[in-house]
Amino acid sequence: MNRWLLSLAIVIFAAAALVRAQNGYAGDWNLVVDNTEGRIPGLGPAAQLTIEISDDVVTVRTYPAPPEIYRRGVATPLAGERTGTLTLSDAAMTLTRERFDNDAVTAVSDEYMLLGNDLIVTRTLRVERGGVPADTPQNRWQARYIRQ
Repeated sequence: MNRWLLSLAIVIFAAAALVRAQNGYAGDWNLVVDNTEGRIPGLGPAAQLTIEISDDVVTVRTYPAPPEIYRRGVATPLAGERTGTLTLSDAAMTLTRERFDNDAVTAVSDEYMLLGNDLIVTRTLRVERGGVPADTPQNRWQARYIRQ
């Protein structure tokens, strides 16, 4: 019985720590100019972004686009016939958007990591055709944001 209570306490403590860490991402962020490495044509970093967090729901707005809502562990429908998922860990928050076309799957993943007072965003593009990864030479960038 005591072992079970200890295990339950550890799970509750870990969940509370994850929620506290997740809330650090919330707020308004500005891109640091000339501080982006890499490139994905047509999918560059937004000049501003806003992140709102409530329980297991994250809303991200990359200006001038409308906000997108992601739910932890649930494939959420997004505009443009895309599906979004939210993954949380101790070190990062990852938002992945997938679009299924005729024979291709396009996935764009944004990994958000807090580094001091900065937000580091890494975007990765993955395209598969017929289940085989397609060659995408410019498939990654990393940018630094600061709070407004």
